[in-house]
Amino acid sequence: MKCIIYKIFTKEEPNTVYVGRTTTSIPSRFSIHKREGKKRKNLSKKNSWIQKQLKLNKKIYVEELECFDTNELGINERETYWINHFLDSGFELLNAGTSSNNKNIVVKETTRSKLSNSIEKSWEEKREKIEINFKDFFNDFYSGLNYSEMSKKYNISSTYVKDLVLGNHRAKETKPYRRR
Repeated sequence: MKCIIYKIFTKEEPNTVYVGRTTTSIPSRFSIHKREGKKRKNLSKKNSWIQKQLKLNKKIYVEELECFDTNELGINERETYWINHFLDSGFELLNAGTSSNNKNIVVKETTRSKLSNSIEKSWEEKREKIEINFKDFFNDFYSGLNYSEMSKKYNISSTYVKDLVLGNHRAKETKPYRRR
C-alpha cells in the first residue's frame, strides 16, 4: 500500500503548515480536511485555521512531501520526521501534539500504535464484504443511472459508487461500506 506524507499551507502564511499522511489520494484526503474545517464546534487548531482560510477566501495548497510503500518504511516514523523537520526549521505547525511555542509534545509510539489499531479494528468490524458484478455495475452507470440511484440499487454509499466509476485507487483497496 502506498502512503503519502503531505503538507497543507497558504501562500499568505507559508510558514504555517499542517503535516499529514494518507493512503488515499491527496485530493480525497484534502476534501475531508475542508469538510472538517467547515464544522462549527470542537475545532482543532488545524480545522480552525482551515475554517479561517475558507472564510477569507484564501487558496489552501497541499503539497506532497513523500510517497512510499508502507512495507518499506514506517508511516509514523516518516510523518514524525517531517513534523520535526518543519519544527526545527521554525515553522508553526497546526498538528495536534505541537504547541504554539513549537515544542513538540511527543506521543509514545506504543500509544499511537494502540490508538491506530483500535480505530482500524472498529472500522473493520463495521465493514461487510459486498459482491458486485462490475459488468452489471458499469452497464447500469452507462445506461444513465446516477450515483444516488446506483447507491440504492447496490446498497453502497454514493461516495463509493463515485470512487468505482472514477477508478479511484482507494475503492480498489478497501471494502465498500453498506448504506445505512
